[in-house]
Amino acid sequence: MERVIDCPVCYDTDNCFEDVQENYSSYLCFHCGFMSDSRYEISSLQLVENLKKSPHDKRLDVENAKEYSQYEFLKACKEMGITRDLKQNA
Repeated sequence: MERVIDCPVCYDTDNCFEDVQENYSSYLCFHCGFMSDSRYEISSLQLVENLKKSPHDKRLDVENAKEYSQYEFLKACKEMGITRDLKQNA
């Protein structure tokens, strides 16, 4: 089940979501870009195992990176083609 929550980082009340699963919850704020998972506690086995699996050999193109302000996460996603405004295409 997905629900809107208050972002614990930027305090936005409309663009932060919690996705509740059977054993955990994941969080994503489309205002500031905050992402987390309830299983990720400092030194937790789940966090350590996922960090081991992360693709450290793949890097972002930081030399040609564009900078965005703290609350332009959604704008950055749109410009990278990750998401789009469905209202524009209606």
